[in-house]
Amino acid sequence: MVASQTEILKPIFKAYNPANTSDENWTALYVQAKKLTEQNDPEIDISKKDISFCIHVMLQILMAIKHEPGLFSDTVHSSEWDYIVKLWGPITQRLFYFSVLKVDLRIIHDSIKQRYNVENEVGVAEVAEENPGSVKFNSDRCKVLIESKAIVDRFILDGCHIDNVDSLQICGMEVYFIKLELRDNGLYIGTQHYHSVVDDSLDTSPLNSLEKYMELAFNLLCFKDRCIEIYNIYENHLASSRGQQKSGKCPAPRPIDDDMSTKQTWIRGSWNPPRTIKTTPPPEPSNLYVQEQ
Repeated sequence: MVASQTEILKPIFKAYNPANTSDENWTALYVQAKKLTEQNDPEIDISKKDISFCIHVMLQILMAIKHEPGLFSDTVHSSEWDYIVKLWGPITQRLFYFSVLKVDLRIIHDSIKQRYNVENEVGVAEVAEENPGSVKFNSDRCKVLIESKAIVDRFILDGCHIDNVDSLQICGMEVYFIKLELRDNGLYIGTQHYHSVVDDSLDTSPLNSLEKYMELAFNLLCFKDRCIEIYNIYENHLASSRGQQKSGKCPAPRPIDDDMSTKQTWIRGSWNPPRTIKTTPPPEPSNLYVQEQ
C-alpha cells in the first residue's frame, strides 16, 4: 500500500487496545473509521476516492463482525448470496464508484451502439459459499478461467492488443485474485497472484493485523485499475476503427500487424468438463488442439 495512504489509516490501527474487550475495541475502531470517512469524502474531493474505499472496506468488515457473525461461523450455513449481499456486493459495488464500469458478477462496460445496449466484459468474478469442497472449487476456478479466456479471445480476434485479464474467485470470506494470459500458441496461463481471508479478529499484532484488510483493499484497487485500463484500451481501439470507417477518403493500406496476426492463430476453442459423471461431456471444439502441419 502507498505509504501516504497507510499514514492516513494509522488512527484505525492505533485504536486497538489488547487490554480492552472485543466490544470496546470494535467501538474504538468504528469511531476512528467514521471520523476518517468524513475527512476523506470523495464526493467533495475526488482525489480521496481510493483512501475512501480502503476505509469503506474496513467499515464493511467491522459491520459484518458485529451484525453478521454467522458469516464467520462453521456451524451456521450461509449461502453464496449471504456473502454477496452482506459483504462482497457492497465492497465491489463501491470499488467501481466514479468509473464507467458496473458490477454484475462480471465487470462490464455498457455502451449504446445503434440504439442497442452493448456490454463489453473486462473482468470476471465468481462467488461460492464457504468451504465449497474441492469439486465445486475447481469447477468454479475452471469457469473463471474459461470466462476470462473468452474475453481475451474476443479482444484478440477483434484486433485489440489485450492478451490478459484479471478475475476474482470468492469462496465465503476468502478471495482469490487470478490472471489469465494468452502466452503462446494455444497456451493460456492462469496465475493466482493474491489470496486473502477475512476473519472476525480485531487484533493488530504483527501476526494477525488489521493491515491485511488494507492490503486486500489495495489489491482490489489494483484489480479495478486493470479493468479500467482494459476498457480504455478497447475504447481507443474502437474509436480508431470508427474513425477509419467514417473517413471519406480511400484509406491507405494498413500495415500488417505481425504480432496480432500471430496471436490470432494462437487462439483455441474452449471445453469445460462436466461437474459429475452423470452429465454427458460436451463435444470438443474443432480447434481445441494445435493442428499438425
